[in-house]
Order: sequence, then C-alpha cells, then structure tokens
Amino acid sequence: DLLLYLDRIADPGNLGTIIRTAVWFNVDKIILSPLCVDPFNTKVIRASAGSIFRMGILQSIEPELLSRFAKKNNYRTIAAVPEGGTPVHQWKRSKKDIILLGQEAGGLSRDIIKYADESISIPGKGRVESLNLAVAAAIILYELSKG
Repeated sequence: DLLLYLDRIADPGNLGTIIRTAVWFNVDKIILSPLCVDPFNTKVIRASAGSIFRMGILQSIEPELLSRFAKKNNYRTIAAVPEGGTPVHQWKRSKKDIILLGQEAGGLSRDIIKYADESISIPGKGRVESLNLAVAAAIILYELSKG
C-alpha cells in the first residue's frame, strides 16, 4: 500500500495535480490534514482532470491520528524534506508506506515531522530554493514506482 498525507496544501492547482499524479502512479489513498484546500473546489477538480473521482480521499486528519493509524496498521511514515533525507532514488519502499508532503510555503509542520519514521529528499543542482510541490510529488512517486 502507498498512501500520501498532504499537510496544509493551500493551492488548488497543486492539490489537483498531485491527485492526478497519484492516480497515475497507483497511490491507494490521499489523506489531507486540517487546513488543506477543499478537494472538491472546482479548481482542484479541473487540475485533477477528473482523477479526483478515481481516488479515495480522507479529509481533516490530524497528525496524531495519522501516527496512531500508521503504527496500528504497520505503515512506515516518510517525510519529504528539502534536504538531509535519504536521496529518494536510493530509498527502498516497504509494503506499507505513507509519504508525508508539506505545504507550498513552509513544508511539513513540526507536528507531522515528529511522527516520521524516516525522511527522503530530492537531490538537485539547485539554482532555486525548492521545487513546486506538485513537481516534487511527481518525482517522488516516479522514483517509488521504479521498485
């Protein structure tokens, strides 16, 4: 199983694009933290190109509840961080993973990072500070799809 937990995503275009990408890469479910944009916002639906109707989405799930669910059901929680994590192309999936992705402006909140079992990063050559969230999600899901 592969789940995505999205922390405080504000941009409807990013959420829709992530949903579409998640459907493409066979993510099982998307879990949204409180303060995420409404997944049924018309801009989200448009950006998802209708993929939202092919994806199970849970809304307003607090980090602590996610952590309890992960432990009870033997999921590993993996925080996507800008730097300092295992390079995503070197990281190995388990049978049950939850990838944690944070908001566009500030990344993952401390409240969710403290529950992560591991962290991953996308190495870059870097003339910019960071990648767009939907682009980062696509790169991570592509790398995980390779095996």
